[in-house]
Amino acid sequence: MERARSIVINGDLGSGKTAVAIDLARRLGLRRVSTGDLHREIARERRLTTLQLNRQAEDDREMTTRSTKY
Repeated sequence: MERARSIVINGDLGSGKTAVAIDLARRLGLRRVSTGDLHREIARERRLTTLQLNRQAEDDREMTTRSTKY
């Protein structure tokens, strides 16, 4: 049985994380999951800005422990 592989990329805003992740995923045949994309989607579903979602999460610790569909 083959083990799932994960690569995590972290960095400052505008540092090129997305570009590197897209290229790596393509080259290695891996699925790319962007926490930023997930965050924006959750905010959109709740009709909030990402800043509003951040503030809501600070007040509702349960939000950070709920599983998502991803």
